[in-house]
Amino acid sequence: MSNHTCRLAFVGRFQLNREMICNSADVVQALLSQGIIVRAEALAHADSIEYIMYAPQFFRELTPGEQVPNYDFTIDEFISEAGESVGYSFEATEVK
Repeated sequence: MSNHTCRLAFVGRFQLNREMICNSADVVQALLSQGIIVRAEALAHADSIEYIMYAPQFFRELTPGEQVPNYDFTIDEFISEAGESVGYSFEATEVK
């Protein structure tokens, strides 16, 4: 059970482009499994999908009425000694 009050106060907005979604589906799946997607919108002009996700481990707490901020993700892949991918770590940075 989480220590966070159950309200959508830890949400962030980010985009994933079509190339990443198509060519790195395992990374995308690992990232999206880290939270709850509350909105997803295809942006044809940007050839991407914009997500709003609830994820207290990535996003700061918003104050009531505050706009959902934009974030960029840094993704690190962990490789085993055998050269196989064994997982990913994600870090979100708020875009000012």
